[in-house]
Amino acid sequence: MANKRKKALFVIVEGESDSLFFFEELQRICRDEHIHIKAYHGDIFTDLNQQNIPIRDRVRTFFKDRLDNLRISDFLGIIHFTDTDGAYANDEYVIVDQQQQDKIRYHNRGIYVNSDDQQLKMQLRNKLKLEHTSNARKLMNITYKSTEIPYRLFYLSQNLEHLVFDALNVPDNEKVKKIVGAMSKQSGKVNVESLLKQHHPALSNITDKYRDSWDFIFQGDNSLQRYTNAALMYDYLEELLAAKK
Repeated sequence: MANKRKKALFVIVEGESDSLFFFEELQRICRDEHIHIKAYHGDIFTDLNQQNIPIRDRVRTFFKDRLDNLRISDFLGIIHFTDTDGAYANDEYVIVDQQQQDKIRYHNRGIYVNSDDQQLKMQLRNKLKLEHTSNARKLMNITYKSTEIPYRLFYLSQNLEHLVFDALNVPDNEKVKKIVGAMSKQSGKVNVESLLKQHHPALSNITDKYRDSWDFIFQGDNSLQRYTNAALMYDYLEELLAAKK
């Protein structure tokens, strides 16, 4: 029997450091497939240039514009990782500190801004992110050219550095350096699976792990804390790989 053609896993992340963090782990799990990681370089959920475009269409456009030389039938599925940015907490968690020099400072107690105007902008951003994320987490597939491609959205902590190092407000020019150090071939190398499982929210009486993990992160100030549901990607990838056989 001829060997089955390799499939490609299309992965959407928010930046280069996320690509580095997940690449080897995804290769390990999907060792017989292609890993196709593309960075949005921003937040697809709060992009004001697309504010009137439904989130399903945003993801579809991002996907089709980056197929490279692959065909639709080549894809195993789409996995999307997004930061919470603390955006699902109520407006009261956006706090004005006029003594603060930075426009925005993230903390596990809230998002601190330095003016009333910045507070309004941040509250609007949070509203947009909550609305579009609420829709995206319900998507089970993205349809393109009459083909349904499995899709699943996972959240990290406020950002990747928060998850890996318990560090917030890391300058952009230091993020890659920190992740490269963590993922280097040294004794202190990050065990991705253990880290993701360690910070998965503790849920009881679970009927739908994926749905319940999203319900959890939308509650109270949970999106400001160090939680991720990305550990659920292991079961999801197992489903995708089994469906290929």
